[in-house]
Amino acid sequence: MRTKMTFAQILQRVHRQNLVALKDRAFAANRIAKLTFGRSRRAAYSVKDKSISRLLTFGEARILRLYGRPTGVRFRSGGQLHLRTAKELATKPAVYADS
Repeated sequence: MRTKMTFAQILQRVHRQNLVALKDRAFAANRIAKLTFGRSRRAAYSVKDKSISRLLTFGEARILRLYGRPTGVRFRSGGQLHLRTAKELATKPAVYADS
């Protein structure tokens, strides 16, 4: 006979799957951002940033630094993504301009 699972048990069971989905979402958003311009690019980078932020919160990613400055993020389950710095964003405004 099957027993009913509590909501907490369901969350615990799907936790790993959700983290993998968040990582996949960050990679997909990064690929889309590289192919688009304007509003679409900003939206894709926003999705990437939010996904990475959640993974950092759960301890599934860590910041990579070069000379004390954040340059990327490495995921616990493998893979890494480059982070754009504030200086890069300031010197490349045309990338984010609406087309």
